[in-house]
Amino acid sequence: MPDNELFHEYAVLMTKENGYTYGSASTTIYPTNGDANDWMYGEQETKNKIFAYTPEVGSSNDGFWPSPSRIVPLCQEQMWQNITAARLVGKYAKAADASPMISSEDAGYLKYSIKRLGLTECDTFKVFIEPLDSSLLTVGGTKNHVNMALLQTDNDSISLRFQLNSDTYVEGDGFYIF
Repeated sequence: MPDNELFHEYAVLMTKENGYTYGSASTTIYPTNGDANDWMYGEQETKNKIFAYTPEVGSSNDGFWPSPSRIVPLCQEQMWQNITAARLVGKYAKAADASPMISSEDAGYLKYSIKRLGLTECDTFKVFIEPLDSSLLTVGGTKNHVNMALLQTDNDSISLRFQLNSDTYVEGDGFYIF
């Protein structure tokens, strides 16, 4: 299957919060000779290929028909998965801190990686730092990642210079990436 890496990457992302097992039906529940997802992806004469997933919701303790008291918690477990699926069909990339900054210096670089995950092409993904308070004195400019291929990862960094304000500093203050 030419899209194995993409299927795997998406499955990892969508199960990040609920911890569900991912894989084909024959590896996650029982042996099968194909399922609806095989048709969604494989048959391309009457339709375009579809990246389909059929999550097995809950645990074996829930059974096939979970008790009414489990319906809301099970739906809540699916929120991240559903929001992520919606993001993946659009122009979506994920930036991540590539080297957490722990420094006694007042200047440095925030290294990051960005990976295009969305199925919809995007001319430019922009990465920038927006200071939330006056602790950051200067921040390097916006970094543009142009015409990234699906699953392409770029690595870069943004410079910054900061100072601690003794009037507002609280022990344990730090900088965080969201």
